[in-house]
Amino acid sequence: MSDARPCPYGGPPSGRVPVATAGASLLLLASHTASADEMPPWGRARAQELVDALLALAARHGFAQATALREKLTTDLRAGLNLHLATDAFRHIPTPELLKVMVAIEQRAFLGLPSHTEDPAMEPAPARE
Repeated sequence: MSDARPCPYGGPPSGRVPVATAGASLLLLASHTASADEMPPWGRARAQELVDALLALAARHGFAQATALREKLTTDLRAGLNLHLATDAFRHIPTPELLKVMVAIEQRAFLGLPSHTEDPAMEPAPARE
């Protein structure tokens, strides 16, 4: 029996998600985070910077609808069309360039902000009893 299953985003049935879809998912996650009421201001700011950087990367690679997508993401987060448009935004970005952005995010060098271990304001709130 094969472990392969169809990709939920219409990708190949290998079980792997295409890089363009991963980039789109990251963009959608960041935009949801940037508008979440529960998110502290530093979290919303960090998420919005990520949205801006990902859309700028897409625009540098010929995605002409970055402004329209940004507007859709801020006004209608649940629209199914957003995933398709976001996936299209990353379709022409070379995989190594998108991976550089993802690695930079992981290393926290991307936003120039201190890691949560260096900034007490980013520490989680103590648990309530």
